[in-house]
Amino acid sequence: MEQSSVHPPQELPRLLSMTLNIREFSRSWQHCDSLSNFLGRAVSADKKDSFRYENMVSTVINEVLEALYHNHGSEESAELGIGIDGSKLEFSIIFVPDRASSAFYEEVARSLSDGNVQERYEKFLLADKEVAPGLAGFLEIASTCDARVSISTSENNPRMSIAVILDMDRLLKE
Repeated sequence: MEQSSVHPPQELPRLLSMTLNIREFSRSWQHCDSLSNFLGRAVSADKKDSFRYENMVSTVINEVLEALYHNHGSEESAELGIGIDGSKLEFSIIFVPDRASSAFYEEVARSLSDGNVQERYEKFLLADKEVAPGLAGFLEIASTCDARVSISTSENNPRMSIAVILDMDRLLKE
């Protein structure tokens, strides 16, 4: 399995888009699981092995949503999207982070781009200290699912874009 890192965004043709009310979403941890299961089910209905496809997609989306639950900023909404092109699936979130959330996602980007994602993830699993909520999830999907993660901002726009790209054919063969 090749090491995953932070990659430039790769916009795939959209299957679905939605606006998430962050204030309501962040009131209950259970929203992460409910929304990820809903989205996993929505994109897997026409797949050959829909149960495994749904399970893999919802697991990855859940990790990203859990990070958003803890690290989102004060804006009221986030844009969620799922794009599919052949075996590639992209889950994206666009939102305006506050300073603390920006710092968190910058740490995620550094952790994913250092070339030792699997090793760093294993260290987190064995560590006695607490990990920033969401960081271990990004390391997990990068190391166990070979997810490509894009985290991008621009100086002229306060919005942050997070995209996770999976090769579903490769994932489901393992």
